[in-house]
Amino acid sequence: MSKSLELKAFFHLLECGMWNTPPDMSFSWNNVDWVCILHLSMEQGVVGLIADGISKLPTDLRPPKRVFVNMVMSVKVIEDDSDRALNMAMAVQSYLSKNQVETVIIKGVGMARNYPNPRHRVVGDIDLLTDSNLDSFEKGRQLLRQIASKEEFDVDEELRHVAFDIKNQLVELHGLIGSFVNKESDEFIREWATHHLSTSPVVWHLSKADIKLPPYQFDAIYIFLHFFRHFVGAACGLRQLCDWVLFLDKHGDKVDVGVLRNDLEKMKLMRAWQIFASVAVNYLGMPKEKMLLYDRSGDKDCRKAVLAVIKANHNLAKLRKKNKNGKKMAALLQHAKSFFHLIPTYYVNLKVFPRETIYSLKNYILSRLHE
Repeated sequence: MSKSLELKAFFHLLECGMWNTPPDMSFSWNNVDWVCILHLSMEQGVVGLIADGISKLPTDLRPPKRVFVNMVMSVKVIEDDSDRALNMAMAVQSYLSKNQVETVIIKGVGMARNYPNPRHRVVGDIDLLTDSNLDSFEKGRQLLRQIASKEEFDVDEELRHVAFDIKNQLVELHGLIGSFVNKESDEFIREWATHHLSTSPVVWHLSKADIKLPPYQFDAIYIFLHFFRHFVGAACGLRQLCDWVLFLDKHGDKVDVGVLRNDLEKMKLMRAWQIFASVAVNYLGMPKEKMLLYDRSGDKDCRKAVLAVIKANHNLAKLRKKNKNGKKMAALLQHAKSFFHLIPTYYVNLKVFPRETIYSLKNYILSRLHE
């Protein structure tokens, strides 16, 4: 884990990058371990935002040349990946639409539009969601098979999920969505999703093409739920939390707060929302008046929660490094190794969200036993 000074510097630079604000010149920048900041920003998937924050520092307070060049090179890779992913998202969604399969792009690529510099959001896969009709999913699946570089994989027939490699870009097609954090939200989420996705999609107008995104009321919860699911599953980073916070900053005024509250209460997610709303305000600089439903009730637990996020991705980064350098082993042994390595993360998460962590852990074990 990072030292206290470095954590303060990290969160301050993250705020500067998120809100395009000047850094505090009275901070002890000359005493910062910049290698630690670089590693932390890469582990948490926010190197683009941290680099934006650092760019606002005077030259004499910036990291040493070796570290700064490393960071600049990392940002260049992010920019190239972002351009490639966005072009692929436009092309695939347009291809499906021309063949009468309408989709919205969920999380991921669409979140970039809320960033001060959209190209500085670290990208992952491209996720497309069809309507809840099985025929729509199956037709989309057949169409993607025709342009995929390899055979489909990561298939879940019950959840209607399948992944494809298309020109070295991971593209996932979803027919349904799940919650995986508690019984109540798992029981309610399909009804909730069908209701909110029945309204017109949000359109992101770009120079080459338009991208269709989910309605704002849907995204307000779904982006949070995506982050929280990964959190209780011991595999999250600050990037997903920044996605949610920046979305609410840009589009919170388009969300019906009464409907939002009712949906969160039905899903038993209000306590989690309040704790991370406190993280957003106290650690990420979100203005209190713009943080929907913020009432300070999560302030007591927000430090434990944000440190758990930092710890989770730190442990995950170490695990990935070990798996990359280690010998290949049977899938079951690999899962067992991963599970035992992440026990410290589950232990930390249990202190903040015991019910949800146990639920997620139980589902993880059951899913692995059925493979």
